[in-house]
Amino acid sequence: MGRLIWFFRSHLQSLPYKERVIPSHFFDLLYWKKLASNEFIHNDKWCFYREPKLENFGRITFVPWKDFYITYTQIPDTHPNLFSAPFEGCHMARYIDRRGRHFGCHIHTGKIILRLDGRFARLNEDTIEKWNEFVRGNNVSKIVVFNPNHRLYNPEYVDTWGIITSNFQCYTIYVDPKSRLLVDFRSARPLYKSIII
Repeated sequence: MGRLIWFFRSHLQSLPYKERVIPSHFFDLLYWKKLASNEFIHNDKWCFYREPKLENFGRITFVPWKDFYITYTQIPDTHPNLFSAPFEGCHMARYIDRRGRHFGCHIHTGKIILRLDGRFARLNEDTIEKWNEFVRGNNVSKIVVFNPNHRLYNPEYVDTWGIITSNFQCYTIYVDPKSRLLVDFRSARPLYKSIII
């Protein structure tokens, strides 16, 4: 078990609740000032994050989210654990391309709404279609996708984060953003065939 997973699963979860303080550098990754537009390169529904924020604790690469895009970045060998947040229905992915390079994604899938005809629909179907086309196009040698389950706790009080480790294990982290305390940490199951429905 890597240092990052040990920290959340074995160390923080073993402490009394009021002592489960998450290091401030995780919050520094998430709640930074608005990213400048030149930090991204846009291509249709794909959005490349040029300079991923790297954190030496747990050797983390951070990929942010951007409304209506699949945000992705290359994961350097020196920082193999992928971290992204926040999640309110989006998906997280990690893949190895045909040239052996590792990439991480935050796939904005939009909110689910109830249509006038009584059926449910997503506001952002085209991003999902682009992702599924990519997966079906056999562009990767290995891939994992999961949906950090944001419904387990009330999103008004708890933020949902996601981690995919260097060996493609998926984890969901629940955090109280006001107190910066760990609420819960759970392993997660990836999607079947990496297709988003």
